[in-house]
Amino acid sequence: MIDPVLERARSEFGDRFKLVGVNADENLKLASSYRITNLPTVLLFQEGKLVHRLEDLNRKDQVRDVLDTVLSSVVS
Repeated sequence: MIDPVLERARSEFGDRFKLVGVNADENLKLASSYRITNLPTVLLFQEGKLVHRLEDLNRKDQVRDVLDTVLSSVVS
């Protein structure tokens, strides 16, 4: 469900971020460590630190809006 939205964001933002998909069912320890309870969940990291968490996606353009805001504020 989220894959097409993220792929569109990747094509729009280019190399401004790296997209990594993780299957929470196959990576329970990782999902637990980040307290992922809702799917899909998008976690944004900078230099290994969590800078934004996006859950409960209601609109397709929500991911794009958040990426635009976060990338403009944390990426130099």
